[in-house]
Order: sequence, then structure tokens, then C-alpha cells
Amino acid sequence: MDLLLQLVAHSILTKNEAEVCGLYTTQDEEFPLAVTHRFSAIDHGHFFYVKPKPKLLLDNTWFLIVRSHDQSFKVSVDLESETVATLNRRIQMQHGKCEDEYVLVYRGKPLTGTSKLLDYGINNRDTVTYLQRMRKPIIRLRSNHGEIINNVNLSIELDPNIWQLTSVYPKPSITNKISFIQWNNMQVYSDGKIILKSDSENNIDRLYSSISDEQEHRMLFWEASTNSKSWNKAHEASLCVPRDDFARILNYALKRMGFLSEDQDDLLTFVLPQLDEVDAAQTQKKIVFYFLSPDFYSTAARLIVHPIPQQIIRVYMIFGFGNNEQNISTLDELNIAIDRTITSGNSTNSGLVVHEWGTMFMSQWHL
Repeated sequence: MDLLLQLVAHSILTKNEAEVCGLYTTQDEEFPLAVTHRFSAIDHGHFFYVKPKPKLLLDNTWFLIVRSHDQSFKVSVDLESETVATLNRRIQMQHGKCEDEYVLVYRGKPLTGTSKLLDYGINNRDTVTYLQRMRKPIIRLRSNHGEIINNVNLSIELDPNIWQLTSVYPKPSITNKISFIQWNNMQVYSDGKIILKSDSENNIDRLYSSISDEQEHRMLFWEASTNSKSWNKAHEASLCVPRDDFARILNYALKRMGFLSEDQDDLLTFVLPQLDEVDAAQTQKKIVFYFLSPDFYSTAARLIVHPIPQQIIRVYMIFGFGNNEQNISTLDELNIAIDRTITSGNSTNSGLVVHEWGTMFMSQWHL
């Protein structure tokens, strides 16, 4: 299937032809050729033929219904041989989905790697969901009064109708691996260092037991996949800026929100390469983006911290490419969007500061 996709990419086959054709090592005359393209798999030095599959095989072709945040479509599959990786690439080729932005989920379980679809118990005409990934929400903690803050506990509780956990680091003290994570008994320093002591129980029986868990960290990290059913509730008016000015404008926004230069640099060096990977030639000249409202974000990803922080900054940005018809936003519009993300500080002198940021890139902008 990978080779067929390459032929489609090079306009040797059409998408429809690729759906009904297979690869053959000999030009078997038992079935008439509708497609006569012949090519060499250079890596292996063998010749293959592309021709229609036997009618019996076509009649028995199974299909899946793939549902994403903006559409549903059918994809024909051979469940006995199809892998998650090849299905991902076909969806990317035929429906314009970027594989790195999405994760396939079946009955709440992410489908990964080179495993066959059959291994997940998928049946004919089942529905799989293509969920948008939320990327790299990181949480930084620091003490702003020069003293170590002990016994800091922090938990994230996701609304499972909106997000489901896919990755967490460092290893949390408690998690259900779906919607809840908690780090306990942390020490927080004024320079942003976090000491997280792990439980040593049962570690003696694990591989390389002499290698201990890292205790010193600079951030807490989590990622999640997005459930399309509730995502439209996150809609905010988008801003549009020239691509050449995006880094400067985003730095301005983050600084005004209260982020330190370390977070500004981290976010920019995470976001900009995604744009360049999708459009290396920089033909797209405008960037559109918006920040989730604090109300929506705090509902979708509830943050609980003890002791009560003196300051919390939480920002989540959705971004993508704009089109030539979109108007550039004014500075007033930018400042209004920034001010909406700023929440007032708590009436506490705990000295604990919590900063969190995350992003989601959308290659197809539907706002």
C-alpha cells in the first residue's frame, strides 16, 4: 500500500485506481489489466505490477468509517494485512490530514505503530475516530519569595468528552491514564527547579534496578487527543498576522501575559518549526491563531494546586495558516485577545507561581 500511495503522489495512479488495485510480482493473465503501469522497487531490485484486484476480493473488501472533527468518510481496508501506519498514511494522502497532528482511536484506545488493525479487534464497518492532538502543555513552577516551597501537589483533571491523555512526564504519583494525573510532594525552588521524589517500592524487581528515577525537573508535561464532539465550544474569534511578524507578535503577547523569556523561547521554538515543516517554501504568508478562553480551558483541563498559588498563568493557543482574503488584525484586537487570557492573582502569600502553556496546530483552518 505504501508503494501505491507513492504512485498516487507522483500522479501515476489516481486515488480511485489505488483503491481497487494491488501489487503483483508477475503479470498474471487470469485477471485483465485495467492499469498497466509497471515499476521497479529499487530498494529490493524486484519488478512489480499494478493491476485490479480479483472481483471476489473487491466484493469482500471491508471498510471503516473514519470520523474527525470536521468530516466523516469511508476507507476501504484489508483488516488481515492493514497496519495502523499504512492506514494513517492513506488517510493523510486521500483526505488531507497531517499524520503528526492526529491520532487514530478505537473504543477509547489509541492505535499506534505497525500493529495490524486486526490486533485491536476492529471489525468490518466499525467506526474509528481521528482525533486532533493537543501538543506540549507544559507546567512550570517556581517560588517567588526566595525560599523552597515543600509538599506541593498538582493535579490535572481532563473532561474526557474533550480530551484524553496520551503522554505524561515525569511519571505522576497518581493517574488513571485517561483523564487524571497528579504529582505529589514536590519541592519547588526560586530558580524553577522541581524535586519530585518517586516511590521506591517495587523498584527492586524492575529492569536495571540500579538506575534510579530522575528527581530533578524543570517542568511537568502532558499531552492529550481531542474529542471532536465538544471542540466547537472552544471557538474564539481568531487573529490574523503576517507570517514574517508572527514570532515578534507572539513574543509580545506572551510577555504581556506574564510569561518569562524561558517560556517565550520554548513556545516559539516549538511552534515555528511546525509551520516550516508544513510549508518549507513559505508560500503561506498569513498566520491565524486564537487563545482558549480561561473559562473553557479551566473546564476542559481542571488544574488543582496545593498550596494555593499566588499567581497562575494558563494559555493554550490554536494556530494555523490563513488565506490571502483574511484581514490583518489591529493592535487593539490583539490586546483585547491577550487581556481575555489574563486572570487575577489569588489573595495568598504562598509565593508559588504556576505557568502553563500549550498549542495545537491546525493545517486546515475552519474558523
